[in-house]
Amino acid sequence: DLQDALEIAVSAAANDIHFSLQYVSPWWTGTFGGSWITSKTPVIPTVPRQTGGVIRTEVPVRNNRTAKRDQVIPIVLGAPLYVGNLAEYAGFVINARGQTLPSLEGDQVEYAEHARRVRAAGGSITPRPQSPEWFNIYLKHGNARFLMDDMDKGFGKAGFKII
Repeated sequence: DLQDALEIAVSAAANDIHFSLQYVSPWWTGTFGGSWITSKTPVIPTVPRQTGGVIRTEVPVRNNRTAKRDQVIPIVLGAPLYVGNLAEYAGFVINARGQTLPSLEGDQVEYAEHARRVRAAGGSITPRPQSPEWFNIYLKHGNARFLMDDMDKGFGKAGFKII
């Protein structure tokens, strides 16, 4: 039945999007990268950053990047399905305008400014690609090719042939 196949495809696509976002998003302590979820309700960012007890003016120890598959959430055709991030600073990390965090110097900065300062100090940021616009690149690059590729993978798992 076409409706059943579409429901499976949407769920599988959301699962692939969730997995890819863990892989491409910034990763340091793992709070943000590990806070991607798939949900039937809007995702509200409330999870605080895990620092291992390090105070804000210090850089916490970097954890290894790990990506894990979330469970595939079955849906009914037409029902919403969300892929979002639970980290309370998610807006900052996706470089949303006006979303700031304190820098190591104590002033409020957006993620693009954070990235500029890290690079100026000889460091690097961790998203893939290493750009503060990593999320927009995922959503829009090449007519949303990265997002569309993940959707194509999900639909392919449900038996749809993408041409």
